Amino acid sequence: EDLRESEARFRALHDASFGGIMIHEEGRILDCNQVMAELTGYSREELIGMDCLQFIAPGWRETAREKAHIDSDPAYVVEGQRRDGSTYDLTILAKTIPYQGRTARVAEWRDVTQLRQAQRAVEVSERRYRITFENSPLGMVYIGRDGRVVDCNTRYQEQIRTPRDMIIGFDTVNHPDPVMGAAVRKAVAGCQSDYEDLYTIVLTGQKIWMRVIFNPVTPGQGPSDVIATIEDITERKQVEQALRESAQRFRTFFSAINDAVFVHPCREDGFAPFVEVNEVACRRYGYTREEVLRLTVPDINASDQKTVNGIAIHRRNLQERGNLVFESMHRKKSGEEFPVEI
Repeated sequence: EDLRESEARFRALHDASFGGIMIHEEGRILDCNQVMAELTGYSREELIGMDCLQFIAPGWRETAREKAHIDSDPAYVVEGQRRDGSTYDLTILAKTIPYQGRTARVAEWRDVTQLRQAQRAVEVSERRYRITFENSPLGMVYIGRDGRVVDCNTRYQEQIRTPRDMIIGFDTVNHPDPVMGAAVRKAVAGCQSDYEDLYTIVLTGQKIWMRVIFNPVTPGQGPSDVIATIEDITERKQVEQALRESAQRFRTFFSAINDAVFVHPCREDGFAPFVEVNEVACRRYGYTREEVLRLTVPDINASDQKTVNGIAIHRRNLQERGNLVFESMHRKKSGEEFPVEI
């Protein structure tokens, strides 16, 4: 009775396993559960006495044979083969046990195809991420939900002239720059944020113009990990400043000229409105600046058609020579005409 109860408990545990279980001696199956039958495509009765290596794809049988008598190894992965010839990813965990007065091996087989596919997908995704991360022309920083730097690429290290080991773990939420810290906290809370300012590098004290876009990994959900892309815009800012200074110098020079100055596009045919004029011209011709910018060259010339035709001739000569000096008759807003040298 005790033996029958023990056998019943054994069989219940045997068949309740989530993996296929077999007991074999030198590869010959002595017993197995129903899951093993489902894995291989054979019935339990057919499996008894069969060689378990035939349920492993030919290219993997030598690996399985090498591990067949090793108890210390963890579960290993091979390629299983079903009755119909189809294959699947298989993990095997085996151990030597005493069985009915002899030594046998008990092995658990598990179909891990879906798990392995998911692992491979993760590996591919990780490789793509790493390639993009490391080869980005922009600096990139991965910030954990606690606001500390988890990872950064080489470009970012170059931007802030700081080695990686001094960047990892930096607390961006409590950044010395309060504007930067606020932008990070907003992103950690799940909202995209940005930062553009003259940034002081914490470790070196050097100042660079920096534009940063903080993108939460889980938008709308906080706390979230954050990926920050960083662009060093120092050169752009310097160019913009130089352009502003150049424009200011031009305006100062333009306004200081004591002659009337008009700027207009030079076309092959027709006449375009003036695009710039100085204050001297406005005073002498009696127009406001806004009024002048609605006028064309013929509008300030004398109304004689011969004079208008002369304008076209002067334009052709100017385009051919690159510069020209000539005399003409102009007209003020009041209608008064007066001679000019152009």
